[in-house]
Amino acid sequence: MKILHTADWHLGKYLNNQSLLDDQRFIMKRFLEVVRKEQPDVVIIAGDIYDRSVPPSDAVTLFDNTIDKLIREYKTKVIAISGNHDSSDRIHCYSGLLEKQGFYIMGRLSLPIKPVIIEDDSGPVYFYSIPYIEPELLRHRVNEDGIRSHEDVMHYMVEEIMDTHPKQNRSVFIGHAFISGGKPSDSERILTVGGVETVPAQIFDAFSYTALGHLHRPQSFLNEKVHYSGSPLKYSFSEADHTKSVSIVHLDGLGMTTTKRIDLKPRRDLRRVKGRIIKGKFILDKDYTEVLPGISDFLEVTLTNEEPVIDAMQIVQKSYPNTLKLQWEHKKELVLSHTFSGEDIESKNPVELFGMFYEWVNDEKMDDKARKVIEDAVTLALKEEA
Repeated sequence: MKILHTADWHLGKYLNNQSLLDDQRFIMKRFLEVVRKEQPDVVIIAGDIYDRSVPPSDAVTLFDNTIDKLIREYKTKVIAISGNHDSSDRIHCYSGLLEKQGFYIMGRLSLPIKPVIIEDDSGPVYFYSIPYIEPELLRHRVNEDGIRSHEDVMHYMVEEIMDTHPKQNRSVFIGHAFISGGKPSDSERILTVGGVETVPAQIFDAFSYTALGHLHRPQSFLNEKVHYSGSPLKYSFSEADHTKSVSIVHLDGLGMTTTKRIDLKPRRDLRRVKGRIIKGKFILDKDYTEVLPGISDFLEVTLTNEEPVIDAMQIVQKSYPNTLKLQWEHKKELVLSHTFSGEDIESKNPVELFGMFYEWVNDEKMDDKARKVIEDAVTLALKEEA
C-alpha cells in the first residue's frame, strides 16, 4: 500500500502580521501535483489543518477545494485528524456523511476506537485515527485519575487499540504528539514543563507505521516506523533551514515500511540573512551572496552596523520589501560603548548635547552648516519660551 503522509497545514496562518494564504494556495497546488503523480492509496493529514480554532473563511474554502480535488477527481481516500490548533467540534462536523465519500475526518475522539480499514492486494490495513486531546479532558471522560500527561493519553489509546486489534494484521496509528527527543520550532505550541507534553516513541512500537503531526521538521524514530512529515511551509524564522516536504510511505504485505520525502518548493522562501547599511543602502554580507534571496522572500535581517541607523527597516525594505523582522547584532555593544555621565550632560549647552547625539548616531561630527541650523533652532525655541 502506498500512503502519502502530510500534516500541519496551518491554513489561515499569519507570520508577523503577514497573511500566508496566497503562499498556502500555491503550496496546496504543488501538493496536489504530487498526489496526481504518485497516486497514493490513501492520504493522511495528521492534524493542525487550520492555524486557529476559528479559521478565516478563505482558509476553509482552500481546505474544501483541496479535499474536493483529492476525493472527487483523484479518487483518493483521505484520513485526517484535528490537532492542537484546530477546533475539534468544527473539524468533526459532518464526519459521518463524509465517510461515504472516502473522507474520514476525526475531530473528536470516538470511544471505543474504531479503525478505518482499507484493503490492498495483501489484505486489510487498519488505520487508527486519534485526534489531539488534552490529558484532563480524557481523564474526566474515561474516569481514569492516572491520566496526567500526554504520555498517559497515548498509553491509554494504544492499550485500547491493541485490546481489539486483530493480531498479525497491519496497522497505522495517526496522531498529533511531541515525541521525546524531537526537534521543535518556534511556531509550535509546545509545553515542556516537567515533560508533560512529550511521548516516548516506543509507545508506538506495535504499529506498522505511526504518522504524526505537531513538529514542523521532518524527522523519524524507531527506524522510521514513527515519522513526522513536517509542515508544507516554513511558519517561523526558526524553520529557515528546513526543507519542506511530504512523505511517501510504502507498506508491504508483512507490515514493513520504506519512506521517501518529496520536497515542496514554495512560492517564496523564508530566510535569515545578515548585512550592513552603507550610505543609505542595504548590502548583504558576502556569506549570503552566493544564493541571493528572492526579491519577494520573507526575511529576518540582522544588521551588523556598529552604529544605529535611522529608518533602518525602510532602507532594508527598499531592497527586500518582505523583510518582516529586523534586529541588531551589536545592540548590547552599542548601549555599553555610548553612555554619558550626568556631569557630561549638565556641563553641556543644548547645541553641544545635540552634537554629542549626532556624533553617536552618525559616527562623525556635525559640520558647520548643521551646527548653524541647530543653533538657530535652539535660539528660536528659547525666544518662544521666554
